[in-house]
Amino acid sequence: MIDTSQLRLLATQLQGISVPAGIMATTVVRSTGEMTIQFAEELVPVLTGALKNSLEMDIDHDGLGFYAYATMDYAGYVEYGTSRMAPQPYLNPAFDRAVAVGERALQSLLARYL
Repeated sequence: MIDTSQLRLLATQLQGISVPAGIMATTVVRSTGEMTIQFAEELVPVLTGALKNSLEMDIDHDGLGFYAYATMDYAGYVEYGTSRMAPQPYLNPAFDRAVAVGERALQSLLARYL
């Protein structure tokens, strides 16, 4: 399960401090989503390139969260495996790596504004 609660909490706290802090928070969240896709592109197994090319990211309406996903029907089978195929995780590890960077950036911003 992917947990973005800490990222969202930090971004929400920054939004409540000031307009510039809120803008910076939403910028960090967007960058974290883009970084997730970049890392996933590096990790995804490539046979035809279709799965790699299907990686996308959407920002929540409030700018404090994002969704990173692949649109190919078989994306989950590659990520989690099947009874006949071992998992080849690419999106979850990319997410974990990017969110760690994003959380550090938001914590630094929060320390700067408090």
